[in-house]
Amino acid sequence: MTETLQAHALRDFHFLKLGEKTLNDPYPFFARLRKEAPVFEEPDYGVFLVSRFDDIATVSRRTDVFSSIAVASGPFVPLPFNVDKIAQYRADTPELEKLFHNDPPDHSRYRSLVSTLFTPRRLARVEEEICGYIDGLIDAFIDEGRVEFIQAFSHVLPLLVVGSLLGVPKKDNAKFKKLFEDAFAHMDEYFFGNPDGPRVEVPHYAVLREYFTGELVSRRENPTDGLLSDLANARFPDGSEVPLADLVGICVFLYSAGGDSNMPQTLTNGMKFLAQHPDVAQQLRDDPKLIDKFVSESMRYETSALGLFRLALEDVEIGGVTIPKGRFAMILFGSGNHDENYFEKPEEFRLDRPTSRILSFGTGAHTCAGQPLARLQAKLAFTRLTERLSDIKLASSEQSFSYLPSCILRSVRELNLEFTKA
Repeated sequence: MTETLQAHALRDFHFLKLGEKTLNDPYPFFARLRKEAPVFEEPDYGVFLVSRFDDIATVSRRTDVFSSIAVASGPFVPLPFNVDKIAQYRADTPELEKLFHNDPPDHSRYRSLVSTLFTPRRLARVEEEICGYIDGLIDAFIDEGRVEFIQAFSHVLPLLVVGSLLGVPKKDNAKFKKLFEDAFAHMDEYFFGNPDGPRVEVPHYAVLREYFTGELVSRRENPTDGLLSDLANARFPDGSEVPLADLVGICVFLYSAGGDSNMPQTLTNGMKFLAQHPDVAQQLRDDPKLIDKFVSESMRYETSALGLFRLALEDVEIGGVTIPKGRFAMILFGSGNHDENYFEKPEEFRLDRPTSRILSFGTGAHTCAGQPLARLQAKLAFTRLTERLSDIKLASSEQSFSYLPSCILRSVRELNLEFTKA
């Protein structure tokens, strides 16, 4: 973490415009927010930045007054509806994704459809398969002694794992991997919390919609024993049929979340830390029981999803500040994970940190349903990586890092590593 920039006023940081003071290291800015203005109306878009743990939890919990309708686009895309007409807009736009952008009680109906995807029993059945994917990816580069980790590992493993759960054949996984690689390589051309990115859909979403439409129709006509078949024939709690388009949206969301969302960044950020702190990597080798703690502390210390947006449905007071109806709040998970009121010396990475709640998977009704799978993937990945690779280090001690142009996702564009085969 870089030194706090006390000389600058909070209005000078331009966090949502990806100002250079915050893009490479937002944590000093977050610390200033928590201390000086915990709910801060930033100057560029009039968004209220919510930086303290308790206030973030409150906004997340108050789904009656804060909507997730524009959870990722926030103020960067003009709202195509009046704030009083969200329900009508949803009714008139059936193609809207029903998990990430939805609100209770309708959100709860759809969340119930995916709750069975990540049960302990189901995850136990795929653990061996995940280990096989991990070893296969490592096998592909271990003899080289060097690797660009993002393309070789962190952007591939989540696709393989989620694809396996959804029953995507390996040959199709390979095809989709190329789509996600292209999307990552051209991240500047799409909107991922980048205010200057063009408002166009990432191309692989359309490909995935077409693919899962065909797969779900096939499994409705000819059910199998797989999870995708279960989802295709799932019913709402009241017994009513789920529209096909909604199921397609759920599958696309789940699959793409593995390719361009939180999990790849979690693996990348954790591996970057190990390369910069070989003493921690050795601790994990000496005592693998510490890996669960490493995963949690890594997710807290370098939060992959820095924050998301909520739209105020009425005037509401948070932390002593009134957020007017129709304005956006941004709940800064990355800041809440460094809140001094919850974490002692939060700027330190500590494997002995007491187990505590973190915000890396969100909180409230929209807590990430895939959290158990994400934690399992990370645990298994860092276990095998530290077992099979020694002397992990950055390929150049002078390596500089370029970060994704996003106020939401936090990850470097490249991670070039060197190592020796254990």
